[in-house]
Amino acid sequence: MNEETLPYNPNNPNLSPHKSALRMGILIAVMLIIYTMILYIGGQSTNKYMGWISYALMMIGMWLAVKNYRDTLLGGYISYGQAYLMSFLTALYCAILYGVFSYLYFKFLARDSMQEMIHLAEQELLNNKNISEEQATQAMDMYKKYIFIPFTLAFGSLISFTLLGALLSLFVASFTQRKNMEAPHA
Repeated sequence: MNEETLPYNPNNPNLSPHKSALRMGILIAVMLIIYTMILYIGGQSTNKYMGWISYALMMIGMWLAVKNYRDTLLGGYISYGQAYLMSFLTALYCAILYGVFSYLYFKFLARDSMQEMIHLAEQELLNNKNISEEQATQAMDMYKKYIFIPFTLAFGSLISFTLLGALLSLFVASFTQRKNMEAPHA
């Protein structure tokens, strides 16, 4: 077998994606928090279309995280599995931090946004022709009691960003993987 020196040491403990993913997850979460605050200040916190931008920001951040990890620590090469893991961990750390922010945001800062969300949900239920007004009222009572509380909204944010991160990681990994064609095959 031809023993060729790799541009990096695979036994190096600094190659673990956790440290890089945590750092990038924090950066993405801060970026999303700033964006959320801009929307809140601009009165657009319940605008569904503006919310899509946060998903684009998250995907760009995940892509940059994997690209940075690949180019700086792995010598420019990364497998699909490594890229997926790095991307997913970045999204997971971001989701955890953003979930904590969401709890604080809805608990202390954006109570008016939560009331607007309740109003929008109520209007949507009342406009639904498939349910009666009594059913809509019962549903809203349950929403107010169990759904539209800071903990549930924060937990929902954590779960949704984690699941979204898992899905986006599939795309990010496919765009960032780069195989080393010069490495010997076993």
